[in-house]
This record gives sequence, C-alpha cells and structure tokens, in this order.
Amino acid sequence: MISILKEGKLFDYSKITISMVIDLLIECIENNKNNSINILECGSGTSNVTHEIVKYLRPFDSITCVEINEHNVLKARNKLKKDGRVTIHRIDFCDYKQPISYDFILNMIPCNPIIYPLDIIWKKVLLFSKEQGIIVTLPYCGNIMKLIPSNKYHYQIFKRWFYYNNIINKYKVSTRLSLINIPPCYVICLKT
Repeated sequence: MISILKEGKLFDYSKITISMVIDLLIECIENNKNNSINILECGSGTSNVTHEIVKYLRPFDSITCVEINEHNVLKARNKLKKDGRVTIHRIDFCDYKQPISYDFILNMIPCNPIIYPLDIIWKKVLLFSKEQGIIVTLPYCGNIMKLIPSNKYHYQIFKRWFYYNNIINKYKVSTRLSLINIPPCYVICLKT
C-alpha cells in the first residue's frame, strides 16, 4: 500500500491528465514564440510529467524541478540526465529560493494538504510566477480527508484547503476534469 503521507500522492497521473497539462503548456509556448519559457515543477516526483513536458520544450526553454523525496530525485535524475534543459533540486519547496521568475508553474504539492502548509506553498508559487504567468494545479476530486484513517489535524487541514480554494477562486482561468486518473482529479489553470 502506498503511503500518501510519505509519497504525497496515491498513483502516477494518467496519460490523459498529463496531456491536459501539456495542452496548457503548448498554449503558453505559443503565446511566447520568440521568448524562452522558464518552467517550475513543484513536487516533480520521479519525473513522469517532466519526461512528457521536455518533449515539447524548445532548445532555449528550461524546466526546474523541486522534489523533497530523495528516492524520487534519484529516479528523476537518472531518467533526465542527458537533457541540459532540466535542473532537479532535492529540497523542500518551502525552503526553495528561486533566482528567476517562471512563465509556467506546475504545482502538484496541494494534492496532499494533510502534511503540506498550503498557505506557505501558494504564497511562494504566486511570488515565483511572472506577471501573466500560468500556474497549473492537480487536486484530487472529492474529499481527500476520507483517505486518512486518523484525522487529528482536521482544523489545520481545513484552513489549508480554505486558503487554497481562495487562491483558486481568485486566479482560475479554466478547470478540466480527468476521470481517467486514479483517483480522478481536476486540472486547474490559474493566471496571475
């Protein structure tokens, strides 16, 4: 059994879900034809999504991946070691300090509000985003609280989701539903 508290997710995202993210990335690239795109992937895991993203990057685009799990970082580095456009950092996103602003941010951390401080994470994500930047988040559908056997942090988790939902409502441009995902999730696009 996969531990959501350890891994931050239940399963890898489906190809359909990843293609929805790619559609948003392609739109961002097309809107910046003559400029390089800087991408930040928060909670990149073993780089399954990153691996698909790099297929669409131009030679002058770049992607920075931030992942806390050492095992996942080793797998990701092994997968992407030959691509000079990819930089992978093993660090807690709350401690990450960026040298640049990003055009496209894929934030997968909020899929686990149980242990992550969404208010801190989202303040950083918004700070890292360029003006008119695109942010994509992939929250699971339904009530994630039901997945946690003992929930002694209910109030703290509720506050995190409340903050997260306020951000979504303020910046949301589009929402797509991916039912072909375990569990089903939303692909939400925000614009700062």
